[in-house]
Amino acid sequence: MDAAQKLINNLVILSKILEYLSLEEQVKCLEISKSFRHAITTVLWKKHYRELNLYKTPYISIITKKSQDSGEDLVTLQEIQELKTSLKYDKCNVFLRSLAPHVHKLSVFSEYFIFRHNMGVAFRNIQKFINLRQLNFTQMVVTSDHMELIAAKCRRLRRLEFIECFSETWNPLLPGYNLDIATLGQLRYLSDLTLQCQLMENPPTLECNIVHELLSKLRLKRLVMRNLNIVDFGSDTVQHIMHGGCVEVLHVGNISLEFWPHFKHHLKEFHNLSDLFINVVDCNTLLSSPDLELLANHCPKLLKLTLENCDLEVADFGLLKSVQHLALNSCGGFRAANLKQVLSRLPLVSLSLVNTRVLGNIMGISVGAQLETIKVDTIHFHPITEAFQRCQNEMPAVHTIKWLNGDISDSWIMDKCPNLKILHIPNPYLMRHGLLKMTSLQELSFSSCKGFSWCFLVLLIKNLKLQRLNIFTTEGIDDVKEKPENACDVRTTVRRVLLPYRIYKMAQDFWMDLLVLNRKLKLSFYGEHEDLLCTNFLRGLLRFLHVRDNLKCLKVCGFVVDIRDLQENFDKTMHKLNSKTSHYRAKNSKFTIEI
Repeated sequence: MDAAQKLINNLVILSKILEYLSLEEQVKCLEISKSFRHAITTVLWKKHYRELNLYKTPYISIITKKSQDSGEDLVTLQEIQELKTSLKYDKCNVFLRSLAPHVHKLSVFSEYFIFRHNMGVAFRNIQKFINLRQLNFTQMVVTSDHMELIAAKCRRLRRLEFIECFSETWNPLLPGYNLDIATLGQLRYLSDLTLQCQLMENPPTLECNIVHELLSKLRLKRLVMRNLNIVDFGSDTVQHIMHGGCVEVLHVGNISLEFWPHFKHHLKEFHNLSDLFINVVDCNTLLSSPDLELLANHCPKLLKLTLENCDLEVADFGLLKSVQHLALNSCGGFRAANLKQVLSRLPLVSLSLVNTRVLGNIMGISVGAQLETIKVDTIHFHPITEAFQRCQNEMPAVHTIKWLNGDISDSWIMDKCPNLKILHIPNPYLMRHGLLKMTSLQELSFSSCKGFSWCFLVLLIKNLKLQRLNIFTTEGIDDVKEKPENACDVRTTVRRVLLPYRIYKMAQDFWMDLLVLNRKLKLSFYGEHEDLLCTNFLRGLLRFLHVRDNLKCLKVCGFVVDIRDLQENFDKTMHKLNSKTSHYRAKNSKFTIEI
């Protein structure tokens, strides 16, 4: 056997060689020989594509490897920065048929509704994914036949998510109506079900007996339903939930005033509950001290509690002795005494106050040693910042603060949080005297450049021991006179800078010099399509010696563009790039370029 034949038969070596090809080139290689097919499908793809995201557009299919998180901050930017590959439909179908048995987590996103609101798409290849553990459909059409295929072929499915999906009649997908609960019951390992409707002024309604049926017929550990109203048409009887003891995470949608008494009664059956989300339709729905006593007595394992639109009348939040994560969104009636109880008497790891004000004067508080994350996003921020300013002890465990509304000029962040790693604030210029002393800080994000100078921005990059700097703003820096011409002496620990196109363009020479001096630095900037994919702008980018000599590729909305391709055949490469990113223009989302 000659050396070439030995090489072809060694699947490990062959797969390492083929790994350098693009996905489209790998698909073409499937037809060369059995060895190539085996190396690609069972070694290479099995290793890299156990988690698969597939975006269906009218033109191409877009593929990413990592699972998408439903992150709360700047999801769009995170999505278009993810490394992507595009395939035409015939190539994509070959890829999916060969890969399907090895995929454990599959997410399919339809972009068709962006282009035509009366056009949907269903996923035809689901029967090939016989080893799926998790399945997510986003903005897809899901038919009864489709669900029967999933139940028959995806027997190992544990987690199922329908995000803004529709039936074949273009109605929201709802259990008990166009989503058969008996079919779901055939998935014997299913323990996690998520149903999220489109956010609209009049959400679809679901009768409470459907919720009861879901929890009684399915052995669910996690049930999450969003953007739909749970109604009760006057039933006098409250039925027992058969598998209530299995439930660990519960979010049943928007609870109507009529269903509220029955819902509280059902809470007695969820004795293994660890995560509870209560969102009410009527903001006058009162959550009182007896309700917290009920939770404390019947849900002893409760670790996370989220309340939304609730009117609070609670004498003692300290009853929730097991709760480690508390979030109040658009709640009323939260008092200074409640904040003191929450911070000092609960073993809190995270606290989130969004559109929730604190009533009354806060004299002095002490914070538990376990607190790690603080999030505040409310226009009524003064009493909250005063409370932390007057805190009687340090908060050594706090590593993340997201203060998203209200300027912080007080020194409590520097004084009380010596080990802070992640800081999101509106404007760091107001903290400039102490910010540069925060030696433990690794990530800084801000949304306003008011009062900024270029000198201050350079100080942040040069002197803070950061890993990431994120600038989320539409503002520019007004101080044009001190605009840096180069970065000849700016050495930095920063590994990624994310900034708007406007700030990048104002000092393009400085940013390019910064890349040359700091080879591990990645620079991402975002803006409108007309700016970033402007022919003159990209041609100007190629004129920089730093780009021509030091950089191999750009990443535009997650698509890799070889610098040599741009140099040698600019027009053809731009045409390909525009075809790949056309759906982002349709979505009117921000474009990103990473160099």
